[in-house]
Amino acid sequence: LKTEEEQLKRRQRDWQIAEKLETGDLLTFLSNWYNQPLFSSLKQHPNFEQMIKIRQQNNPLELAKSLRHMSTGCQPSLWESLQHNQVPLLLLVGDYDHKFKSINSEIVTRCTEAKLNVIADCGHNIHFENVNEFVKNVRDFF
Repeated sequence: LKTEEEQLKRRQRDWQIAEKLETGDLLTFLSNWYNQPLFSSLKQHPNFEQMIKIRQQNNPLELAKSLRHMSTGCQPSLWESLQHNQVPLLLLVGDYDHKFKSINSEIVTRCTEAKLNVIADCGHNIHFENVNEFVKNVRDFF
């Protein structure tokens, strides 16, 4: 997030989400969470239901704590530092994830060491939706 205002809005939103985790049923929360358009391609994956069962094993209180203390709203903006980065940076994004394609495209314009690879037929969770392509990209990078 670029500005303090964006960070504040994100922290407020994440606190609201954390409250839902603390006070509600985890399965209901997961169902609502994955109904967001961001996850539409993930929901089509044949192992989606298995993933939900695994996620149900998480501790909702710890998830809430993570949101409150480690969300992007709590992290400092590094946008101005990107131009000084000298470490190779691999950016992977799903083709259907328009928001993160845009963000990562901007990162590439600011950071000469950044390489952006767009993974076809994937949304926000490329590591789950196409694990083989994800692993191939990471291996090729290293």
